[in-house]
Amino acid sequence: PIRSVVQLKEDLRKPEALKQEVVQDIDEGSQRLIELVAASDGLQLTADRRRNIRHFANTMFNIMRGGIFDENYTIERADFMAYIDRANHKVFVKKSELMGGWPEKFDLAFLQTQAGQDDDLNFKRLCAEYLPLKFSRRHGDPSRPWNRFSINLRDEETGSKILDYQGNWRDIFQNWEALVHSYPEFIEGMIFKFLNATTFDGYNPYRVFKDGFEWEEIEPDNPWSYIGYWGDHQIIYLLKFLEFLRAYYPEKLEAYFENDSFVYANVPYRIKPYASLLEDPKNTIDYDHEAGQKIDLKRGEIGGDGALLRETHVFIYKVNFVEKMMATMLAKVANFIPEGGIWMNTQRPEWNDANNALVGNGVSMVTLYYLRRFMVYFKDILTATNHKEVSVSEELLDCFRRIDATLRQFEGLTSGQISNADRRAVLDGLGTASSDYRHKIYKEDFSGRKGTLALSELEGFIDVALKHLEHSIHANKRDDGLYHAYNLMTVEDDGGVQITYLPEMLEGQVAVLSAGLLDASESLAVLDALKASALFRED
Repeated sequence: PIRSVVQLKEDLRKPEALKQEVVQDIDEGSQRLIELVAASDGLQLTADRRRNIRHFANTMFNIMRGGIFDENYTIERADFMAYIDRANHKVFVKKSELMGGWPEKFDLAFLQTQAGQDDDLNFKRLCAEYLPLKFSRRHGDPSRPWNRFSINLRDEETGSKILDYQGNWRDIFQNWEALVHSYPEFIEGMIFKFLNATTFDGYNPYRVFKDGFEWEEIEPDNPWSYIGYWGDHQIIYLLKFLEFLRAYYPEKLEAYFENDSFVYANVPYRIKPYASLLEDPKNTIDYDHEAGQKIDLKRGEIGGDGALLRETHVFIYKVNFVEKMMATMLAKVANFIPEGGIWMNTQRPEWNDANNALVGNGVSMVTLYYLRRFMVYFKDILTATNHKEVSVSEELLDCFRRIDATLRQFEGLTSGQISNADRRAVLDGLGTASSDYRHKIYKEDFSGRKGTLALSELEGFIDVALKHLEHSIHANKRDDGLYHAYNLMTVEDDGGVQITYLPEMLEGQVAVLSAGLLDASESLAVLDALKASALFRED
């Protein structure tokens, strides 16, 4: 410290040299930033300079959230081994000799080959999830005391570079959606990271980072602390990745059907029973402090994998791709309110914070529009596969069949208007099945027993569900040609569920155009209606 003070005193005698050092540092930093943005295809040259600048800025902010790959598809052994150690120390000990024999640097294809030849499912999963990203930070206004984040570029002690990423769920996966177009071979890692951080009841934790994920906790001394699940995180973000995978590497989906390469996040949130959701839809999730403490102990013991769900409290529970897709899909279908949308009953809104007031009584047609697109895609890949059946956890299979029975029981309602009483009857059947499934796993974990599901049965389920969804989409066309985005549900004194409509919102038009249901003339009519609506301004 004294030497530094002496040196500073000496430097201050040479202001021009100091100024030159600052200018040089700015130039070097600017050049490095340009290189980072260029690595994500952020440089373009057009006749419009403002567009060039806007594209550069958009790409820069994108990689500041989602990160940028360090050296194309090159992976450093030291970083990969450190990642395995933090994610699962037991796997690291088991595989350290193997990894130690690898080259100091290797490419993604080498890692995929090594993982493909290994029989350890946890190691294979962690290999698939590895993404050598850097320059990522969690989004949030630094002035807010609860927004803690950092861009970890260099080790403070050694000065060596750090490959790391962290972010809120929406920020990470939205920005990876753009990044993957520059690095298409990393699409599998993004999909594995997404699916393996989702819960058995179809939701996701708040934040993801390189070797794990975390969730919000109830803090007795913090008035800002709150918990819940955002309802828009699961469907469209995952679907964009899956559509990309099918476009670039359609053969890879086939292997997902039979391999138990996927897991469930073990978030200590407990969604209340269905009857309680109806009674107080704004207060629907309890925090299980005891379960949270056990998870923390397990994470301290083995690393990030300590936060994964286990079968009967012992081994990390593993499932296949179809089961993960079913869990995600059923979470939405279970909250389907005919002619209303998807019930927003998990204490958080969707992406638009202006919709905070909709929590509990809000019903999302936006998510329903995307769910329709998701289910069409799901059926397409089921039809294309050579597989005829898959194994699915008995508990989820029972929930699936009960929901299927409800949709079939009320299939006739899709041919006309639905009464408040019928709407309640559908919701009761769907909500009770999902509630029973959740609480069985909350209390007992998965048994480990699996049943056989014929893919034709799953296709039949999707066909019936699509009838219900498409009926609701048509019912939500407004008189002015636009489509409703969010609605309100009210449980009436006689028990019926009434739907009331909110003013027009742009999100609804974007989502319905994305759903794939409208033909070209109908889509054009929506665009014309937009220009004639209060949402449009001439300037």
